[in-house]
Amino acid sequence: MTDAMTRHSDADLLAAFVDGQLDHEQLREVTTHLASCEECRLVIGEVGAFQREEATQRKPWRTWLPVAAAVLVAVVAYPFVRGGLRQHNLRNGVHALFVAEGDTERPIEGRFSGQDIHGPARRVTRGGDNEGSLEIQAAAGDLLQITDADNSPAAIRAKALALAALEANPSKALGILRSIPDDKRDAVILNDLAALQCAASTWIEDPTMLDNALLAAEKALVLQPNMPEARFNYALILQKRGDRRAVDAWNNYLEVDPSGPWAQEAHAHLGSLKKPQ
Repeated sequence: MTDAMTRHSDADLLAAFVDGQLDHEQLREVTTHLASCEECRLVIGEVGAFQREEATQRKPWRTWLPVAAAVLVAVVAYPFVRGGLRQHNLRNGVHALFVAEGDTERPIEGRFSGQDIHGPARRVTRGGDNEGSLEIQAAAGDLLQITDADNSPAAIRAKALALAALEANPSKALGILRSIPDDKRDAVILNDLAALQCAASTWIEDPTMLDNALLAAEKALVLQPNMPEARFNYALILQKRGDRRAVDAWNNYLEVDPSGPWAQEAHAHLGSLKKPQ
């Protein structure tokens, strides 16, 4: 056993890597280490050279080719593997936050993209105790750790969702989400912008806030006309603006989501709009 192997990856683990006998978790562990450890990459190379020499004496190159392919994937293509794992962790972190909010309360009246689990909207009072549950705080904290030092649009969006869950005033979360360049804003980002701008309109004295929220929701619907979350936010924003189109907008939402707790909330909004003033 070489000194590099005793100080770094386990020798048996490296040997199993070369032989293609690792499970998914072990493969991730070894490829993560190889990406930053030149010594272990050299060890892999030496093992591969030995196997190639043996294979040449029996079946030239046929045994070596799978080994070479495995090493190439681990060392050269590792950034793509790492990127895929990062996106997977982000998705899981966002989902965990939505689950926690569904178990107690969601932070804003609007609906974030992918927020299928329904929870009642948090009732915020200025100067009051507006902290979310311990489960929400834990999920949001985990999500902030996952997004640390990651400036991808998906990570920025996840960070904004975490801050929206932690702070009653959505202004900081909105500021972070707005940092995503216009050309990187897909329907998911645009819908979340609409939701946060709608929420921020009650905190920020800016008469254009609801106008901007409506514009973001409209842009999201241009990209994805049947997106339930964007239809929900579009109707909610129209209602907050006192726009008569809100009734039709809520009915349009119910066309894509006719049942369940989100639909029940839409019916409640419709009922309040149809009451005589």
